[in-house]
Amino acid sequence: MAHRPPGAWRTRSPRARRTGAHPVPPLVVTVAKAAALRSIVRAGTSEQRAVTRARIVLLAAEGLANTRIAKEVRVSLPTVLLWRSRFEEHGLDGLGTRG
Repeated sequence: MAHRPPGAWRTRSPRARRTGAHPVPPLVVTVAKAAALRSIVRAGTSEQRAVTRARIVLLAAEGLANTRIAKEVRVSLPTVLLWRSRFEEHGLDGLGTRG
């Protein structure tokens, strides 16, 4: 490992910032949208992919780190970042399937 002079601070790489390896603010989710997301998760007839997307958004709204969400939901970090971003941009409609 390279020696750093005293007082030199290690900074996070641009990749670390891009991949969600640092704290991010919780998603802002209204009470109504949170209720809709919880109903998707609870419904026995929901598609699994819809449940996964809803769980990602709910956990992000609770303030969990993206890496922790990925582990808990058992998806990749890019998947968490994708659905978090889509929800921020398009709300509940952003969680729908493309086709």
